[in-house]
Amino acid sequence: MIVSDVIVIGGGASGLVAAIAAAREGASVILLEKQDRVGKTILATGNGRCNLSNTAIKRYEDCDTGGIDFYNSPFFVAYQLGVFDCERICGFFKEIGLLTIVDEKGWVFPRTRHAGSVVDVLLRECEELGVIMHTNYEAERIVPEKGDREDPGCRWSIWGNQSGSGCIFNTRSLVVCSGNPDSVYDLTVDLDIAVRRQEPVLGPLPVDPAVIRGLDGVRVNACVSLYAGTKELAREEGEVLFKKQELSGIVVFNLSRFATPRNQLRLDMFPEYSAGDLEQIFLRRVARSNALEIRRTTEPESSLESGSRPIEPMPLSCLLKGAVHSRVAQAVIRKSGLDPAGDPTPEAIRKVVRVLKDFQIPITGGVDKNRAQVMRGGLSTRAFDHVTLASQLHPSLFAAGECLDVDGACGGFNLHWAWASGLTAGKEAARSAKTAYLINT
Repeated sequence: MIVSDVIVIGGGASGLVAAIAAAREGASVILLEKQDRVGKTILATGNGRCNLSNTAIKRYEDCDTGGIDFYNSPFFVAYQLGVFDCERICGFFKEIGLLTIVDEKGWVFPRTRHAGSVVDVLLRECEELGVIMHTNYEAERIVPEKGDREDPGCRWSIWGNQSGSGCIFNTRSLVVCSGNPDSVYDLTVDLDIAVRRQEPVLGPLPVDPAVIRGLDGVRVNACVSLYAGTKELAREEGEVLFKKQELSGIVVFNLSRFATPRNQLRLDMFPEYSAGDLEQIFLRRVARSNALEIRRTTEPESSLESGSRPIEPMPLSCLLKGAVHSRVAQAVIRKSGLDPAGDPTPEAIRKVVRVLKDFQIPITGGVDKNRAQVMRGGLSTRAFDHVTLASQLHPSLFAAGECLDVDGACGGFNLHWAWASGLTAGKEAARSAKTAYLINT
């Protein structure tokens, strides 16, 4: 039997910092990781660059919301973000050797722009603090204990499998940081803790391929709204990437947090212009083209013989040149129900502008779990104290990171939650273990 003050299940972002925080409190710490090495999930974040925080997360005295409005559980995360704002998280990483930079959007990255640097400093800190790591360990069951002869303060047994052999760990305090949806449910199924079904978010959204035919690989800047019928659910502005059967890009990722297959994405490709202003731009362009055509056709015959040729009347297909990508123009005209070779009449222009300002694309499915950046759902936040992150039913059980029903927008908000919650849960778990030891000695 292996006994520890604190055991952390999950060697991702929240698990590593929870182990560090507990060890800094003087606790003996064991970290259990299912994969063959810890920190693998960190390596995949931010396209390998690890967007670890966001400057929008500030103390309340510095701003109105402190960044909580970027999360699905704003009131639950509020305390943690107030304690561990962006400045303090960056300070934590600087203390363990990682330098950070901030881009023009306020997104925080390691100065190396390499996620491996983040994992390296976390592992070194764990090693220096004496954290014991067991990889290839699959925790299967959490069993509450009431102490035993060897350690009256023991509160938990973790039953699992390591490299094909059964292995049991005992501990005074337990921190659950696993982001795997199946393992979170299986581990806590006997603990009477409500679990929200997990679903993938922050990823590309599958859409009707017929509507976006011919746009594969095209990028547009647009204001994108998510609609359920006639009700707008959310709105984002930025770059959208068209694929053969899906839409991608940060704005789409953020909207995927609220989307269902019954919803619709509506793109305004010219948010800086009203429909009326856009119509006038195209009407003036047509008028200028017509004026040039008239002038050229009324020029003396000798000037035509010099090599110049008459200008043909502008077809509708030429109207959008210089305004949008040529393939976007084709899709817009097709969706408007117009003939590309037809005349750009005021009515035709009105129809084109209507589509440019409201390009409607039906969503046909949810985010693929293998391509999602985050899993929404997990342990109900109502079952945990928002200050200590301890279970309301089991005071020596703590949770952090993705295993809780907390998810945020793109831009470093999810990793920031992992750091903040992990630091709190680890520290509080160590203090709980110390209390259990003192009571039983």
